[in-house]
Amino acid sequence: LERARDSLKSVLAELDEIRDAVWKMGTGDGKSVDATLALLARRMLIVWKTLRDMKEPCGAALEAAGLLASASGDAAATADAAATIMDAGLFKEALVLFFDVLRRGDPYASDSLNARFWNRAGICSGYLKRPKTAAGFYEKATALSPDDSIYRANLAHTLTSIGEHKAALPHIRRAI
Repeated sequence: LERARDSLKSVLAELDEIRDAVWKMGTGDGKSVDATLALLARRMLIVWKTLRDMKEPCGAALEAAGLLASASGDAAATADAAATIMDAGLFKEALVLFFDVLRRGDPYASDSLNARFWNRAGICSGYLKRPKTAAGFYEKATALSPDDSIYRANLAHTLTSIGEHKAALPHIRRAI
């Protein structure tokens, strides 16, 4: 009971921060709208994670955080939202956000970070029963990070599942 009470206090504090940020955005206190949207997205994720830990359904709050992050143009906030949404099993929504991050092409993102996003996009596509799309995403991940055995194993598994056994063999060898 004490833990639930502390969690609820934390949620209420985050909701106060969200309310204040929205109010400031409306009054034009000098903060950029993009920075405010990124802040809102991060706060929404904190609220969602806290509610999730309390075993409360809150898919709508999570989707809202993702939309806010994407609208902000902040690649890091969008990627955080996408990963959290993916972890919640909302693969279609996560895929849209991962693709949004990759489409923008953050110039500060390393190849290994972009490879991770392509890999996660592949995982989402796999869960959505789109193995050919997943294979394409895994291929992009392995091109950016050729020594990563997990990306190669994902690609090999997906190629095998669509009957491309010969194409899977080199990736199986390199994954091992």
